[in-house]
Amino acid sequence: MLLKTAIFLFRPIRGQSHKSFLLRGGAEVARQAHNLKVIGSIPIPATIFLHQLHSLWSLFVKTSLSPLARRNSRLRKAVFDGTISSELESPPSTNALREANKIDCMKMKHIRAIHIFLTISTLLLAASPAISEDASLSKQSTIPYSPPKKGFWKTLNDLFLPHYESRNVLFEKETAFHNISVEDDESGRRHLVFKPNHGSQGVILPNDPDKLVPNFMKYSFLAIPALERPLRSALFIGLGAGIMPRFVATKFPSVKMDIVEIDKDLKPIAEKYFAFKKNDDMKLFFEDGRYFINHCEEKYNIIILDAYSSVDIPFQFTTVEFFRNAKRCLADGGILVANLANFGRRDFLASEFKTVKSVFKHIAVVACPRNTNYVLFASEKPLFTKADWRESCRKFDEKSDWDFKLAPFLENRLSDKEIDSFSLKAKLLTDDFAPVNSMD
Repeated sequence: MLLKTAIFLFRPIRGQSHKSFLLRGGAEVARQAHNLKVIGSIPIPATIFLHQLHSLWSLFVKTSLSPLARRNSRLRKAVFDGTISSELESPPSTNALREANKIDCMKMKHIRAIHIFLTISTLLLAASPAISEDASLSKQSTIPYSPPKKGFWKTLNDLFLPHYESRNVLFEKETAFHNISVEDDESGRRHLVFKPNHGSQGVILPNDPDKLVPNFMKYSFLAIPALERPLRSALFIGLGAGIMPRFVATKFPSVKMDIVEIDKDLKPIAEKYFAFKKNDDMKLFFEDGRYFINHCEEKYNIIILDAYSSVDIPFQFTTVEFFRNAKRCLADGGILVANLANFGRRDFLASEFKTVKSVFKHIAVVACPRNTNYVLFASEKPLFTKADWRESCRKFDEKSDWDFKLAPFLENRLSDKEIDSFSLKAKLLTDDFAPVNSMD
């Protein structure tokens, strides 16, 4: 890793100028940043860290190329070519050339100084020891919080350079469907991560696992006050870290839950690291959620769809045919809830809104803070009228002992006009046409 990093850093010395290399690095940073729109902070490999440093270089180079410096370049060209540019009114003087050379020398000294500083810092980062992988899972209670440990060089590096938060990797495993990592961050939170850098699929506070942390999970429970009758049954498509089923089991002990998860290796991870515990009212089905929905004969008050990652979107959960079958599985007055991560694909979000609206008579969309996620609610009954829903949430908040209130979340609700305008020109997603992973 150390050798690869050194080669990567010193590559611009051969065959290309620092300017072209740095500007190209800046463009790569922009592309990487677009791919890394996730909730919260994430650990990044050394190569992406280098691109972040190169973006600082790019900014420096762009700002240093002032109009005066560009004019100096034209002065030199006029002298060496024996021609005078039309932009120059008179031949360049000796003083003008001397000033041009002085500016260029200063510019290159600054670039070389930054080059040396970033090279040393990054090589020290790349040389830091890797964290060992946990080989197995034992059946025991939730692992206590373990904060990331910083060595001297990492601490020194963080003082001078922009960086993502450090994390302590507790467990890593490559399953049949995911490359999974469990990580503790600097602020006391634990993350379930689908690598490489696919965002946090679940977050808890190991020292207070009953507290719900992710905003999209809190917003999803806006569906409960909207129900016409008490919550009796729920279907979760996607187990993840088991946070939402565990929360429902804690707050509504009598609710019957079916949980569908395609990756059976997630269950022991959720139990050991995220305080998930299956009870007698839970049934786990390790199969594809679409297959389950197609053959489902049960009726649920709520169906919660949380099977999208920030990079990979299973198309079979996005189409008209899927939502028709999901509607068939809802009890009278039931609500479908879908968590849509905002990873910059506006076309997909617009198509998803339009697709769900083509199946259900009534939909509502609530945006999480900073628009990190959109939570979509759909029902055959008019359960989302503004005044009624707000009043139901207010009454629910008065009776509940939750550490968060639901009513304020409705301030972030998108209006029907906003939804219609956003999805007006969108394409309907069907089993025959659902290019969700190539949509912008």
